[in-house]
Amino acid sequence: MPQVPCTPALTTALLLAGPALVYFLPDDSTVLVALQFALALVCVLGGAAALRKRRCCWPRSR
Repeated sequence: MPQVPCTPALTTALLLAGPALVYFLPDDSTVLVALQFALALVCVLGGAAALRKRRCCWPRSR
């Protein structure tokens, strides 16, 4: 598996993209609501995973 660089901007973008997708995608049908849910879940979990690996994002304080 390739190593993906972890940056604060990537983490923040992923965490904000999930709710933004739900807000901006139309919810006219069940398929679109399911798509909103799936995309938001992937974005939020990806942002949380990147935040969990924060030792590569921000230096640890001593």
